[in-house]
Amino acid sequence: LFPLGEAAGIYDRAGLARAAVRWILAQDITTVLVLGVANSDYLAENLIAAEEPDLTEEDEAVLEKLRASDVFAREREGQHRFFQEGFM
Repeated sequence: LFPLGEAAGIYDRAGLARAAVRWILAQDITTVLVLGVANSDYLAENLIAAEEPDLTEEDEAVLEKLRASDVFAREREGQHRFFQEGFM
């Protein structure tokens, strides 16, 4: 996530992670979210995001900037190709 964010010009890792957590929780299909954390500060930030799961305007702006980037489009195309061709 962070390399994609940086390539899109998003350098606020905490903001990007918070938006990602909230976006995942907003999906109807989500039943569990497993968070990776490098330290207790990251864990605390992720838990706050999970406790307040509604996407904020700031979250939406971060996600829109990511979606509008060329690197996101290339990554998405690669994923589509991977699933169309199978897991080989």
